[in-house]
Amino acid sequence: MEAITRDPEIQVHGLHYKRVPRGYPADHPLADLLRHKGVYASMRQPHPEILYSAEFIEYSFSWFKKMLPLHLWMRDMTRRAAS
Repeated sequence: MEAITRDPEIQVHGLHYKRVPRGYPADHPLADLLRHKGVYASMRQPHPEILYSAEFIEYSFSWFKKMLPLHLWMRDMTRRAAS
């Protein structure tokens, strides 16, 4: 997760609460993400020249793999909140 939150090409957005949710320590390593009301990520990069080619599939997959830890973290937090 830290790789995503520190990557200059990736921006993580969402509305913030003032504090982390009850049950989490204020100094939690992912406190910034825990304070989000919603989470979405974007990449700061111009459109690649391969946008309209078959190579774009592999390019997209490489970004999906890069963002996978964020997806898994959100999935786990959703499951935890539901239980």
